[in-house]
Formats: sequence, structure tokens, C-alpha cells
Amino acid sequence: GGPKDIYPPEVIGSEPPNYSTNFRAHKITLKFNEFVTVSDVVAEVFISPPLEKTPDIKTRGKSVIITIDEKLHDSTTYSIFFGKSIKDLTEGNPIENYNYVFSTGDRIDSLSVIGEVINAFDLKPREDVLVMLYEDLNDTIPFDSLPYLVKPSYLTRTNAAGFFVINNLRQGEYMLFALADINLSTTYDQGEEEIAFLDSLVSSAYMVAEA
Repeated sequence: GGPKDIYPPEVIGSEPPNYSTNFRAHKITLKFNEFVTVSDVVAEVFISPPLEKTPDIKTRGKSVIITIDEKLHDSTTYSIFFGKSIKDLTEGNPIENYNYVFSTGDRIDSLSVIGEVINAFDLKPREDVLVMLYEDLNDTIPFDSLPYLVKPSYLTRTNAAGFFVINNLRQGEYMLFALADINLSTTYDQGEEEIAFLDSLVSSAYMVAEA
């Protein structure tokens, strides 16, 4: 009995705490105010910068446990974006766009890139398009070939209005690509996948990309 539950679960704590620095843990526990479930991890969960291996994400009662099974880069700020993957167990109400952020260094990077992705043919916003930032750290791969061969340094996904924001960037210049990633590989696989790019390097500024 009683009214239907229409509210998403709430995070009441985490171990290590969100926005931790000098992060050395291999397991993260997110604690909620009710029983939760996790679904669509491949499609919904993004880690920026990307990891080589997808972390193991599972639930235990009112907690979500993330296990990272690889060495992290030094002095790097990581952001785990959960999309709509975490829901309450009874009604399936998702907690939307929750981010868990940590740094392996002594500070959290705080720069951002904000923008909009629109279709070049009809000027309508593009939803669920990956926006990817690349640093020019490769001596042998041309900058414009990076989406074919290398996972991005940072990434996010556009919302229903075509807008995106990538937070917790370190200072530097980046090449920006927008990708309709059909097979969820975070690389450009040609075929039916659409791709766009900005013809200049960006840092912490508002930009508009057309796809």
C-alpha cells in the first residue's frame, strides 16, 4: 500500500569519499538510502580518462561496488559518469548523471569544456553522441587519425538538447571530435558511424560542434 515511489535513490556516502585526492584504492563503495540495482553498464557508464579494462560494477544491498583492476595514471583526475545505470530496486527510478571523481595526485583538475552538437544537415541537436577530447601525446599517429586508433583522453555524451560538458580537465590543449558510436567501442569504426571535429584546438571554452 501507500503512494508509488517516484523518487530516485540518494547517495548518502562513499568510500573513499567523492573528490578524494592521492587515490590508491582498487575498490569504491557508493552507499544509498535504499536498495539499488545496476543495468546497462556498457552503454551508460563512462570513465574519463578511459581505462583499458571495464571495471567490475555490482550491487550489494544498498551499495554499488566498483572494482578497478588496473594501474591508474599518476597525477590524473578520473571521473566515473553513471548515466541512468543506477536505479532503485522496487520501481526502477534512476539517479541521473551521478559522477564520482577522484585524483591520483594531490589536487582535482577543475577545467571544463562546454558545447553543443548539432546535425549539419538540419541543424537539429544530436542526442547520445560521444564528445571526445584528445591530447597530442602520440609521436607516430597523426592528430586527425586518433579516433580510428586510440581511445580519447576524456569523453562524455550529449543530452536530449545536444549539449555536453566535460569537467575535471587538466590544463592543456585538446582536439575535439563528436562520434555517433553505434558499437560502443569509443573509436571510429566507419560504416554507419558519423563523426565530426573542430578544426582548431580547444581548452576551457564554449564550443559548438556540427555532426
